[in-house]
Amino acid sequence: LNKNVFKCQVPSNVDILDLLHQKFTWIPGKENVRPNEKILKEKKKFVAVQTFYASGKDYILETVFNFESVLDDDGKLVVPQNKVIEKVIFAQNRFPYNLDSHCNH
Repeated sequence: LNKNVFKCQVPSNVDILDLLHQKFTWIPGKENVRPNEKILKEKKKFVAVQTFYASGKDYILETVFNFESVLDDDGKLVVPQNKVIEKVIFAQNRFPYNLDSHCNH
């Protein structure tokens, strides 16, 4: 491993990531960059629930930012734009990386 690797971007090549992970555990290896089975199930549920919304944006506005939704002419949930105000929300990542337990991310 070349010490200059950190002077730019960390490469996305899985083999290089694995080498870096062995030396620097905070860098994800090949076991960390793909979701585990639990996260995959959550993602599938997430995609299925979105079918009730006019858009992914409406889903996020209602479920993350707690804006009230209404049914549009197609029977889909939509958050009226005139009801949206600027908000800052701190929330846990719904689909976290599969990182080692000692990593803070």
